[in-house]
Amino acid sequence: MEDCKSDQPWDFNQLFERLQSLDPGQLQKVELRCRELRYSIRSHDAIHSLRAEPICPRCGFSDSVKNGHARGLQRYACRVCRKTFSHATDTPISGLRNKGRLAEFADCMIQGLTVRAAAKKMGISPSTSFRWRHRFLEDAVHHQARARPGVIEADETYFRESGKGSRSLGRPARKRGGAAMGKKASGKKAVVKKVAVLVMKTRGAPYVADRVLPDMTQKLAMPVAAQIAGKGATLFVDGSGAFRTVEKDLGIKTVSVAVAYEGPVKMTPYGAAHVQSVNNYHERLKTWLNGDLRGVSTKHLPNYLAWMRMKEWFKDDAKAEDFIVTALGKQIINT
Repeated sequence: MEDCKSDQPWDFNQLFERLQSLDPGQLQKVELRCRELRYSIRSHDAIHSLRAEPICPRCGFSDSVKNGHARGLQRYACRVCRKTFSHATDTPISGLRNKGRLAEFADCMIQGLTVRAAAKKMGISPSTSFRWRHRFLEDAVHHQARARPGVIEADETYFRESGKGSRSLGRPARKRGGAAMGKKASGKKAVVKKVAVLVMKTRGAPYVADRVLPDMTQKLAMPVAAQIAGKGATLFVDGSGAFRTVEKDLGIKTVSVAVAYEGPVKMTPYGAAHVQSVNNYHERLKTWLNGDLRGVSTKHLPNYLAWMRMKEWFKDDAKAEDFIVTALGKQIINT
């Protein structure tokens, strides 16, 4: 405490001593306020760290001057196009109020809280919590693995089509199990429309590319394969016809794996003949989406796939700042 400067406008020693006279309720308010300030500093530091030199998002020039503050962020005026901007302009978090709480909400995402749990923890409405969640994930959808070497496993999994959150379904409501309401039971198994999620994962590494597809066809799967498989890559597939001509059309070495439930895994000149890495990824994905998050809408499924890629990339080392700079458009996964 002896290091405090005497020329400060307030005396930290006196403030520190007065804390001892506060009752438990007042101390709780002080702790809450300190926590809010810490989150605010982390939020603003993360936003400003993205651009060391302010560049106008409209004209691309860096000839600008400071022009006041708005919502806790420094604003700049461009001398070329005369427009004003901040570090968050033209990003998914542009226009969000309370930007000082971005780091606090990012911590809720790191913990994997549901929309309502995050809303309750932060004292905001569920609609605000939902909107913030998808603002954080909007740009992350495009942060896919690209042109990777090595062994890449490819396989699809399916999710039941969901209109969760929609004001109108455009179809009869379903009962539990998938049968449409209002229809007589015919004794036949209910037909439920599903969407395919193709996942391509580099074996032994966290590089992942995924795509929501209306159907697993060769026409739709080939662009995904061309995106992630780079020079020297070997693609392991489970025999799906969607990859039948990948080697011929794209020049990517492809090994078709016959699914076996017994016996040891066979070895090939290119590695072990299995797609277990990507299948394990499917299992973690479905457990998280259908269990922890209680199901997600098909409309927003690409955003949740992006969130899953971030979870897999950072594991237990994710920081709030990682989610903020990702929301600002900087790719920090699959790099």
